[in-house]
Amino acid sequence: MYQPLKAAMSFFRSKKETIKFCLEILTGFSTVISSVIVILTLHEMQIQRNNAYMPDIIFETTTVTISWGNPENLDNYKSLVGADTDLNPSSINIPVKNIGVGVAKKISFTMDTDNYLSLLNLFNEINPENQYTYTQKDSRLTISNGLQEFNFTASFRDDKTFLLPDAEETYNFVIPFQYVSLLREIFLTLRASPNDIPDLQIQVFFEDVQGVKYNKTIILSPEPIFAVEDSDGNGLAIYQIAMK
Repeated sequence: MYQPLKAAMSFFRSKKETIKFCLEILTGFSTVISSVIVILTLHEMQIQRNNAYMPDIIFETTTVTISWGNPENLDNYKSLVGADTDLNPSSINIPVKNIGVGVAKKISFTMDTDNYLSLLNLFNEINPENQYTYTQKDSRLTISNGLQEFNFTASFRDDKTFLLPDAEETYNFVIPFQYVSLLREIFLTLRASPNDIPDLQIQVFFEDVQGVKYNKTIILSPEPIFAVEDSDGNGLAIYQIAMK
């Protein structure tokens, strides 16, 4: 009787240790699961908090009107151009807004040299009799059309301290006049025969109120929406510069 009793007690003791070990594993596993849930919950809360403060910078569509010859002779098309329209503008203002729910801070707009080089290459392609030549050293460009020579820093930067959310405020981003001059030359060369004009690429860096940094690439595409030229060579064309 003693040996069976001893064996039974040993069996139950072994089962007790096994059950205890299993409970410890389950407790540890539950702790891990709880920790994961807490981490995921905190991460989701952080995402929601970031979204609550996240700005979103956009560029609104603007129009550019060019003319050649004497556009006053185009009686049938005068209604398309308002009395206060700036023909062949020397600068182009693009309205910028923050449509996000949070304030955008430390905003920086930058343009690199490639934007100019793409226009120069297009102009030389469509106007072989009046070529531009250029040399580049770092971010500086020297451009010549045979009559005049221009030296300027093609790497452009414009800063703004903040922009209010929910499109409450409009900031006019001014495209550098050197770029506008080249763009105007292409407009006037193409005139009533629109061609594909290279996109303008702008990098926008900004922060939210938490200090979270954002980097957004803005692509602006110049596209013709109307062009006309009469038999005497008088004409006008209307382009829109729209964000893709």
